[in-house]
Amino acid sequence: MADRVSFELDGRIMTTRAGRTIAEAASDADRPIDTLCANRRHRDCSRCMVCAVYLPEREAFAPACTEMAGEGMHVESESGRVADFRRTVVELLLSEHHGDCAAPCHRACPAGFDIPRFLEMLNVGATDDARIMISVAPPPCAACDARCERACRRKVFAGRPVGVKALIAEHTPFSLSQGERGRSDKAAQVFPVVEARRYFHTLRVPPEKRTKFIGRMEKQRDINGCWHCQCHAGDSCVLRRLAEKYGARQNRFAVLDGELDRELDGKDGTIQGRTVVFDPGKCVRCGACVELSNELGHVRAPCFTSRGADFAVRPPLTIDPGESLDEWDERFADACPTGAIMSRRGVSNE
Repeated sequence: MADRVSFELDGRIMTTRAGRTIAEAASDADRPIDTLCANRRHRDCSRCMVCAVYLPEREAFAPACTEMAGEGMHVESESGRVADFRRTVVELLLSEHHGDCAAPCHRACPAGFDIPRFLEMLNVGATDDARIMISVAPPPCAACDARCERACRRKVFAGRPVGVKALIAEHTPFSLSQGERGRSDKAAQVFPVVEARRYFHTLRVPPEKRTKFIGRMEKQRDINGCWHCQCHAGDSCVLRRLAEKYGARQNRFAVLDGELDRELDGKDGTIQGRTVVFDPGKCVRCGACVELSNELGHVRAPCFTSRGADFAVRPPLTIDPGESLDEWDERFADACPTGAIMSRRGVSNE
């Protein structure tokens, strides 16, 4: 068997070691192929199909993370049909994703003020940090028609918005001393104004599910009444970046009623571990966390359960959810391509 093979990738002849996958060969040539579930910490499993490439000889698509590069092979990774295929794959993944990229109040604010972050600080008693955040870029609330409160999900569903304007007014410094200006300059690096993104995935709840949804969210609201419906992954979310790149359409594929029911029942709500927080609603079943658990020999950690439409990542049935999640650490948050697994250090609303 030859030690090296040559193949064509998007019209360019490439040579790689025998036994290397198309994705590995492309990465070696500094032409990485998009992926969602592949991670250097565990074996590739070709579960998400975001890395799909087209093989003209077979007239078929194949996952680049497991398809071996072969002698004389022709591969398309940037053609129009590959982009269309990946767009559909991302839209299918989004149909399993029941969460927001950004809170409605944040998106509605004309100044781009990070209202959820501000409310989180108040919820945990970090009022000084909340005031510094305002001093960095004071939102023009006095001249605003309270768009944040009109967009507030609690207002839309339950008729009771969070009093954002009053809270901001209460914590806005009347004047800034020289020392406080210095702190503001430093804080600007910690609390930057988030630029508007082109793609925002937004939770959809049918009318007949709203009562159950309101009940669940009211149970987890903070001291100011905020439901904290934003995603803590923010710009680090791989799924969001892929949705933007391929122009994925939101809600192209309907969410199954049974799946949404499980997310609203409360029993499968956010699970708190010692070092991470798991939100099943944002999980797209890519398997990165399960593969990592298997490699590390974790036997009590969350795993795949059920089949078909009920297929999901859940704690083992015989183990308490919180205890099960204790086997996961920040390596799992780093491996997760969405906001489903987050480090507790990045989630202050507990």
